[in-house]
Amino acid sequence: TLARMAQESGVALLGPNCTGVYNPGRYMCSMHDMPLGVDGEVAMVSQSGTHAGWFAKALHTSHGLHEHRGVSFGNAAAIGASDWYAYLGLDPAVRVLASYLETVDDRDRFVATTRAVVAQKPVVIWKGGNTVDGARAAANHTGASPVSPEDWAEILEETGAIGVASMEELVDTTAALLRLRGAPGPRIGLMILTGGQGIAITDTFARHGLRVPPLSAASLDELATFFDPIGGSYRNPLDAAYATETPAMLARQLAILERDPNIDAIAVDFF
Repeated sequence: TLARMAQESGVALLGPNCTGVYNPGRYMCSMHDMPLGVDGEVAMVSQSGTHAGWFAKALHTSHGLHEHRGVSFGNAAAIGASDWYAYLGLDPAVRVLASYLETVDDRDRFVATTRAVVAQKPVVIWKGGNTVDGARAAANHTGASPVSPEDWAEILEETGAIGVASMEELVDTTAALLRLRGAPGPRIGLMILTGGQGIAITDTFARHGLRVPPLSAASLDELATFFDPIGGSYRNPLDAAYATETPAMLARQLAILERDPNIDAIAVDFF
């Protein structure tokens, strides 16, 4: 009844079952300890209040980044994901739209709206309820109509949005889109401190269409003049535990990778 009255009268009804809006620049938070006082470049649209609050805190704690606006919209009785995507996603002050959804209000409208946003900026979506039991939990939480994994994959393909599967992926992907330059190709020069970690990272890259190729002969010849291969290797990945004892040594290795014709981008894993 409230939803119908709101729609008929033109009153915006947020929720129910939500924590509401987040506007850090105006010191308006929806959960305890959310960063305030700084207006960033990210918008967050979330059906979960907990995820909305945690995203803002994790984005700031892990990456020093802030939101421009955010909303937890809960069961979406009157205002759904498509409305929030249009309002926040098309805001010119927003560079990346992040989102946690459990369902979509209207498939065709959602696809059209998301496409419009993706044409201007990246959209990163964590979709909850992608298993049989998870879908039941989502229905208990927000009354969400189930969206099968197959249907969701089609929606991502149709819209060009980026799908992720956890809060960590949502936060880190958003930060990467804000901070990293685009690479001209998929070939990675990888610097590591332990061999096992290098293998794990190389396998992860491969699963996502990236390569860690052999270096050029010129790079290998130059590395051989100073790189200590004991306990390591310089054939990409650069297992550089004993070859980065000074900033100058690190800078020299990075310079070699940067000008190698087989390398498009550089990844470094130091701990």
